[in-house]
Amino acid sequence: LQFLYLIGLGEGHATAGRPTLPLGTRHTLPSGRAGWGWGRRNHMTFARALLASLVAAAGAAPCELFESLRAEALRRHHAETGTASPFPPGGDAHKQAWHEPVVSQGADGQVLVVVGTREDAMHPTTASADVNALHYIELLYVEDQDGVIVAVGELTATTARPTLRFIPPKHASQLTAYALCNKHGLYESAAVGVAPPAGAAAGAACRMAQCGGNEVGAGGADGACVQFTVVEAAARREQQQFFGTVEPFAPGDDNVKHTPFLTTKGGAAVVTVGLGTVSGDPADPTHPTSSGTLDTSGDVHTRTPPHYITSIFVKDQDGAVVAAGRFTPTAHPPRLEFAVPAGTTALTAFAHCNTHGLFRGHPVGVALAAGEGAASAPCGLAVCGGLALARPACPLFDALRADALRKHEVAFGAAAAPYYLPHAGNAKHTPFITLSADGRGAVTVGLGTVSGDAGDPVHPTTPSADPAAVHFIELLYVVDQEGAVVAAAQLTATAPPPSLTFDVPPGATSLTAFS
Repeated sequence: LQFLYLIGLGEGHATAGRPTLPLGTRHTLPSGRAGWGWGRRNHMTFARALLASLVAAAGAAPCELFESLRAEALRRHHAETGTASPFPPGGDAHKQAWHEPVVSQGADGQVLVVVGTREDAMHPTTASADVNALHYIELLYVEDQDGVIVAVGELTATTARPTLRFIPPKHASQLTAYALCNKHGLYESAAVGVAPPAGAAAGAACRMAQCGGNEVGAGGADGACVQFTVVEAAARREQQQFFGTVEPFAPGDDNVKHTPFLTTKGGAAVVTVGLGTVSGDPADPTHPTSSGTLDTSGDVHTRTPPHYITSIFVKDQDGAVVAAGRFTPTAHPPRLEFAVPAGTTALTAFAHCNTHGLFRGHPVGVALAAGEGAASAPCGLAVCGGLALARPACPLFDALRADALRKHEVAFGAAAAPYYLPHAGNAKHTPFITLSADGRGAVTVGLGTVSGDAGDPVHPTTPSADPAAVHFIELLYVVDQEGAVVAAAQLTATAPPPSLTFDVPPGATSLTAFS
């Protein structure tokens, strides 16, 4: 259902003969009078108020990404410690003071979560290629008084001090934080009362609240990229913990679903997981991405652990990691793209599944032509965005895009992609993106909105009751380099000119607008 509209019969209209509607509750109308005698303007006001309340209610819905990461943290905790529940605050678990998170709220309303109950007992962060020495806080998440997750941050072993900052949603009155250590399990904080500041959001944003370790150029003494080294070491440590060996499973006919496949074209390379991603045969398997199943049968809703590729990394002929990326349970499908460093002659991909372990792909020979290949391997791992990580999908944005493509196919028969590509023949319809120095983006439609030339076209907005005459931009959305929709706006025929402003997400390297 796209929209509802109400038709009023006008002020003072007789009530006799009106149809009876099955309304469960009698509403007080915006004019202050209960009943039917209200005009068209008040109909619109009431409809907008109802829509706002529905949006507010939707904002408080559980976030699939957050729920799946919590389920994975609990699974890891049980596997590591043999206990089903997190270690409670004030307990006697391993180095409790180091691991216990602490929640506080500042005068500006912002909540801060740190790990460690004293300044002299903060959790250490040790980035190492040694699977036994690697030690860091992987995940922080915060629940409200109802057990709904309101903030999540994924961290790396290059984050000096694990912290999480966020503004609590307006419904939150109490918060409890949880910290997952890669070696010692999941720890719970004491519950803390909070007072959300004025203007706080109705519900938690379903995205990572903080990025950790987005450090380009973080090289070690040997010149290796510390970020990449940690991704490999973390995967090998879990392989050792669950399967008794640090070595990956070799490619074979019995595990083609988990095998990473690397393809190259010129100086670019792509890694995907599962034979079906490269064979073209729909019968061949690809690795599934599941955020788990929510069980709502009981009083307490629980989610089964997710099943997904947690990381992909690639080594060259010398065993150096030249690319790496981490993924989430809502990244569909896991895909790593990178520039092949100059001088590379062979590449081998590795993929780690949270459930079934670490898998190695077949070595792939590389023959770079003159001028192809990056001058050096980049050293930067985006935890919450960027080329290496598919950003958490927003079901609302994805649904709007899908419906736009459906309408486009019905009207123009072009299903595979938007039919009109940017060129001089449709400058009036082409969306243009401009970026500001403060990290904001803006989308407008029509060359004239950005050229400054009064002779260049802009898209018209024509409100009309005539179906043949009404003409306007219905939807604008923006897609990043991973194909994720990062911003969207629905427009009307009474809001000229069509535009969309948005915050450029962390890790974005390219943006494409659609109208």
